[in-house]
Amino acid sequence: LELLRKADYVLISHNHPDHLHLETLNKKKKNKKIIVADFKTKSAEKYLRANGFTNVLPLKFLNIYEIAPGFQVSLIKSGDFRDDSGFYLNANGEQILMTVDCNFLNSHHLPVNVDVLMTAFAGGASGFPLCYNGYDENKKLEISKRNKLATRVMVKDYLTVTKPKYYMPYAGMFKEKAPRDINIERRNAKNSIFDIKKIVEEAGVNFIEPSKSTFFQLKEHKIFPNKKVDIKFLDKESQDHYINNYKNDFKYSSKRVIDYFKKSGFKGDQILFLIPTMDDFTTIDGEIVFANFKTQIFKEVALSEVRERTKGYKNMIMYVRKEIIACVVENKLPWEDISTGFQMRVDRSPNEYESEFWYYFTNVFINDQNFRYSSYCGSCSLIKQSPIFNSLN
Repeated sequence: LELLRKADYVLISHNHPDHLHLETLNKKKKNKKIIVADFKTKSAEKYLRANGFTNVLPLKFLNIYEIAPGFQVSLIKSGDFRDDSGFYLNANGEQILMTVDCNFLNSHHLPVNVDVLMTAFAGGASGFPLCYNGYDENKKLEISKRNKLATRVMVKDYLTVTKPKYYMPYAGMFKEKAPRDINIERRNAKNSIFDIKKIVEEAGVNFIEPSKSTFFQLKEHKIFPNKKVDIKFLDKESQDHYINNYKNDFKYSSKRVIDYFKKSGFKGDQILFLIPTMDDFTTIDGEIVFANFKTQIFKEVALSEVRERTKGYKNMIMYVRKEIIACVVENKLPWEDISTGFQMRVDRSPNEYESEFWYYFTNVFINDQNFRYSSYCGSCSLIKQSPIFNSLN
């Protein structure tokens, strides 16, 4: 919190909820400078402005900006269709490259001989394949293992391309802590820091092990770890606190969902059956919404009308926890909030990624007005433990 308060800039790579977290950002004043990539959709920019931030700075890809004497930053586009970005920093001649969640960052046209490279390393955050019903259990575990190994290959490729002096794994320390997601936690294969450490050292690169309380200084192209620093951490809080807030604050309405889809403007050969459920995804709790985005027909249907296949269409049946549907629809949040939070179970025909649907409802049809999503803060009782609480507000 102290570092967040003192920061001159905050850089947001993309608008997924594990990278653009409103509860955290709301601890900063609304006029603080926030750097985002200048995506065509303005996805990160719209998200922030809708939450009241007034000093959002969209930067063009690959331009180098000097934001302070001796301090330059450049944003780099993900190598696929997604709105995602990595970034390059040059601080007094010390060069840092962070790839964030990007696949094939800038088609691997990247700075070489950087001082520090930081990449994702764990995998397992997307909800695929564990949230998709089109695979038996063995196949899900096989895909999950394959994805885990693919992430290791990604790290090797970045090491080969950038030839860094030091490498530090970034993010990936998340855990599926909610009791209702225990089955995800047990089956979601992720790389550990030590899996990656072996790869890094085999490549002849110095490995930096992330630490909650060690301060690292980059100077003269070398890393100097200082002694343990005294940092006060907030107490952990029950996940039930957050879950109960959602259930109390957001009430499912099929009529609101239908109006949301009508106003979305999305068109394509896509049919969606959206089924609100309780925590277990099997107990239906609310009216089912049918959406045909080609004919623009949106209506309530009975369970007996749900179809697994429709000729000429991509057909998706989504079972989603009802409070999550309500929150996402009411605030026009990115639909990646549903996927990365393991809040759904999906049947689809054909069994392939609906890239147009997910891109549109994650990056295009998102809020440009105020949010109610962040009107409460699940960790406020903990934030108030901190002596800097008043200065943050």
